[in-house]
Amino acid sequence: LMFAYHEGAAVAAWPFVVREASLIEGLEAAGAGHRDMTSVYGYPGPVWNTHASLCDGFLERFQAAVESAAREMHVVSMFSRMNPVLGNAGRIGAIGVLEKMGQTVSIDLTEPVEVQERGYRKDHRDGIRKAAQAGCVAFHDASMSHFDDFVSLYHQTMTRVSADARYFFDQKYFADLRTAMGSHLQLFVATLAGTPCAAGLFIHTGTIVQFHLSGSSNEGLKHAGSKLVVDEARKWAGAAGAHVLHLGGGVGSREDSLFLFKSGFSGRRHDFLVWKNILQPDLYHELVRVRRERYPEQGWVLPEVGFFPAYRADPVRR
Repeated sequence: LMFAYHEGAAVAAWPFVVREASLIEGLEAAGAGHRDMTSVYGYPGPVWNTHASLCDGFLERFQAAVESAAREMHVVSMFSRMNPVLGNAGRIGAIGVLEKMGQTVSIDLTEPVEVQERGYRKDHRDGIRKAAQAGCVAFHDASMSHFDDFVSLYHQTMTRVSADARYFFDQKYFADLRTAMGSHLQLFVATLAGTPCAAGLFIHTGTIVQFHLSGSSNEGLKHAGSKLVVDEARKWAGAAGAHVLHLGGGVGSREDSLFLFKSGFSGRRHDFLVWKNILQPDLYHELVRVRRERYPEQGWVLPEVGFFPAYRADPVRR
C-alpha cells in the first residue's frame, strides 16, 4: 500500500507493507481486526516533490494525514527504513522515533573518474587489476541474456556464506523483479574464459543507481570477479548520467564482510536510519504480553529488546 497526499501541486508519498496481526502465532484472538505496517524492501521512506518542499508545514500535515489514515485501518504500529541518499529522515517531524542502525557506502559519480578510482582501497585496485590480468572481462548485459546465470551465481553465493533462508529468493521473485523494474533493472556480468563467474543487479532511477544483489562462483571469488562487476557498473552509471552509485551497507546494518567489500570502493558514508511509530500503545503492549505468556512453559521466550514490533519477534530458547 502507498499513502499519497496532495495539496494542489504539492505531493508526497510513502509505501508500506500491510500485515494482519491475527496471522501471528499466538495472536489469533488478541490481534483480530488489527494490522501493522512494515517497510517495503530496500531504502524507502517518504518522498515528495519540489512544490512540497516549498510549502510551509506541508510535510508535517502529510505525516499527520498518514497517521490518521493508518488509525482508521486499525494499525497498531508502523515501521519504515529510510533512504540514506535522499536524506528523507532529516525531514521527519515529531511523529514516531528515528533510530540510527549503521552506515551505508556510495560513490560520488559527479567527481572526475580518476578521483573515483583513487577512492578505491588498495586491495580493490589490486584485485581489479589482477582479475583483468587473469582474463576476467566485465560488461553490461543490456539484453539480460545471462540473467539465469546471475540467479545461479547468486544462489551459489548464498549457500557459500550460509545466508539466512529469507535471502534465498526463488525464481518467481527474480521473474517478478524483472517485470516490475523493466528498463530500470541493469545486469552486469564478469566472465572467465567465456564462462560467467560473477554478476550483479543494479537499479537505475533518475540520478541514482542502487546496488541490489550480486553473486559469484568459487572461481569468481578467487579472481575478484565481483569487484570487477561493481567497477564496470560504476563506469556505466557515470556515463548514463547518474550522480551516485549507492552500494548500501552490511547484512543487518552490521560492519561485516559485506560492508568491508562495499567500503573498499569509496570513503563516502551515509547514516542509515529506521522509523518506528506505535499508534496504539495499550494494544501494542497487550499483544507483547499475550505472546510472552505463550512460550515459557515450552522453554521459549520472546527477546526483551532488538526487534520492532516486539510482538512479532521470533521466540528463542531460554
